[in-house]
Amino acid sequence: MVSQVAEAIPTKISKLVYLAAFIPQNGKSANTLSMMDTQSLFGKYVTPTATTLVFNLDGIQPVFCNDCSASDVAMLKAKLRPEPLIPFATPVALTAANYGSVAKYDILTKRDHAVSYPFQQTLQARGRFVKSIELDSSHVPFFSQPDVLSRALEGL
Repeated sequence: MVSQVAEAIPTKISKLVYLAAFIPQNGKSANTLSMMDTQSLFGKYVTPTATTLVFNLDGIQPVFCNDCSASDVAMLKAKLRPEPLIPFATPVALTAANYGSVAKYDILTKRDHAVSYPFQQTLQARGRFVKSIELDSSHVPFFSQPDVLSRALEGL
């Protein structure tokens, strides 16, 4: 997780940009945060194994890319692979001295069903961000709205 990298080498990172993300909290894992997101559809389509998270192809469009083209959805389905469980399940250890010293930016996605917009707002309110931006997009604006996302990133 990028936050843990910022904790380890804060002087090597000028800024962190969180896009449609679980904003980390010290001592919590992404899994812990995902279970708190009651409006997310992610859990409906994922099956954990001993070492991975296996996502059901039927969930790609409604969870991640409800505003993507049919060709993007097909490509994502073709490339889907199990995700390693350890990064998702391991709690982060963050300090104000290290992680807290790195400038942070947040991009929220309003039509997101992987990390719901209301939950993104809750997490965003707990963080200290230099700037926050909202996009009217799904979880993957780099597919559905690449120009809008590029302009947003250029403005940070």
